[in-house]
Amino acid sequence: MNLRAAIYYPSACLMLGFVLYGCTGCGSEYSQLLSLKTSTRRVMTEYSFLQRTSERLVGKLPGGGKRSSYDSSRLTPLAQKNLITRYNYLYSTLNPMRPERVGLYFDSAQSIFWTRDSSRERIRFGAEVYGWHPAWMSDNWLLAPFRLLTTLSYYSYNVDPATGGCLNPADMEAWRSIALVDSAHAYDCRVLLSVACDGADNSARFLTNTDAWSLLSDSLSSLLRVRKADGVEVSFSDIPSDMGPRFTAFIEALSQSLEKSLPGGDFYLSIVLPPDDPDLVFNLDELQRLADMMVVQGYEYADEEGAAVAVAPLLSANENGPSLDRTVRTYMDRGLDTQMAVLALPLYGNQWRDTLDAQKGNYVSRFDRKVTYSEIRRVYNPLDTSYVLTPSLDPLSMTNYYLVEFPDRSAIECWFDDDFTLGRKMDLAMARGFRGVGLWALGYDVGHDEIWKQVRNRFATDTVQFRDPVTAFLGYPIRIGNFFLRHGDLIATTSAVFTLTVVLAMFLAFSDWRVRTSIFYEGFNFFVYILVSSLLMVPLLSWLGFFGDTRSGLLIAFLVGIGAGYLIFRLTKSMQFKRP
Repeated sequence: MNLRAAIYYPSACLMLGFVLYGCTGCGSEYSQLLSLKTSTRRVMTEYSFLQRTSERLVGKLPGGGKRSSYDSSRLTPLAQKNLITRYNYLYSTLNPMRPERVGLYFDSAQSIFWTRDSSRERIRFGAEVYGWHPAWMSDNWLLAPFRLLTTLSYYSYNVDPATGGCLNPADMEAWRSIALVDSAHAYDCRVLLSVACDGADNSARFLTNTDAWSLLSDSLSSLLRVRKADGVEVSFSDIPSDMGPRFTAFIEALSQSLEKSLPGGDFYLSIVLPPDDPDLVFNLDELQRLADMMVVQGYEYADEEGAAVAVAPLLSANENGPSLDRTVRTYMDRGLDTQMAVLALPLYGNQWRDTLDAQKGNYVSRFDRKVTYSEIRRVYNPLDTSYVLTPSLDPLSMTNYYLVEFPDRSAIECWFDDDFTLGRKMDLAMARGFRGVGLWALGYDVGHDEIWKQVRNRFATDTVQFRDPVTAFLGYPIRIGNFFLRHGDLIATTSAVFTLTVVLAMFLAFSDWRVRTSIFYEGFNFFVYILVSSLLMVPLLSWLGFFGDTRSGLLIAFLVGIGAGYLIFRLTKSMQFKRP
């Protein structure tokens, strides 16, 4: 179909639609079709102009007066592009069932078409999307969506615990020349240099060596100045339990040193918190005073022996087991300021080797290796073969997994997050009041943009409502429990007042001989009296701390209540009731 037919045919359809809609008296549709008719005329006018221009130009060429094979109905590529760009909403209106084909959407409230311009998308003000570029990922940063990042950390300066120097000088040489810093700054994305020290022995050795602190501070200051970077990320792992105060002192010394050595004393400091800190090594009150951002690591949980586990489980079958929900709740209970915190999530999965235990009838798992998201998609869901593997979703951990079984009674398991599960975990962070999320690491999902669509939908728009996936999974009972936890003091006070009111009412009622006679000489009423007495005794004695918080203590309180009620019954029964 040539351009003439492509324009005449929709014009005829528009005229027919104009008549049909006009007959039915649909005012808004009539106005829209009238606008479209006017637009069609503009198309025809431009088409005629381009046709005359092309014929005139052809006539001026050598041999232009002769008939040639040149088709004047064909527009130049530039003219075709301009024509499509200017009038593509016509196609969208003529094909209302598939507006996404041209990326246009109709807003019926404002009667306008709109489209998403990726060149203008930005993370909304106040939100945070944190990403890492590991040095070993080479030039994969070229594909990083800088428009959807607010902070980028270059990982990392590996600290020599003996001197404070650098254990990976080649990576720091790359830092001095890599264009990543300038590219990120072009999109208003701050760039940090990550400082890492791994292992309990290395951490203890460095944190007890103040001379090494000075050398590290000087080295970082020089590396930040040479690239005009924005600050430092401190990522220490496996810090010994007795090194907490030393770590806080190091952070304060580093902050003071950088403030003095950098121009204007302006720098950004973020601190990475482990997924679990049972020894309370990290003093949140002091660290939050010194830092600008706290990064809560939501992956690399301790493995359960003999069982394949998710990298970042939302919930755990064991109440005290590793989970994002437990990590977030624990840090919030310790005073974490969520408005200066992000929850880091993984763009990789764990692969496990399984061996069938014939006696128990289940698989015994052994950790194999870590696999990036792009590798998982390439290996388990290839596009160039006929076999298809469908992942299963574990709703408790909110994690996908593949299970591939072999005839020799062995198997391979791969647990990973995709765009759906990561989206739910982003919702967890935002529903709990976090400032944003982090993604470890950039380039692990190369060739796939579905995860970044989740980021865009949650952080590059102003109209977003986040629903806590834990509440959604556990349902109504957890909401009731959360209500009691939030309003515990109010409920306790109300219960105490109610209990005292009931006791006072019973005391006043017992002052009447008719009430006493009715209660103590009728079997059912006596049973109710004993039950109420015992139930009132449980919270009273527990509140006074006579029996502690154990179940046995509550049972003893209940039995004491029964005994007290029966004793009162025997005493009052022996009394002489004087009737009027």
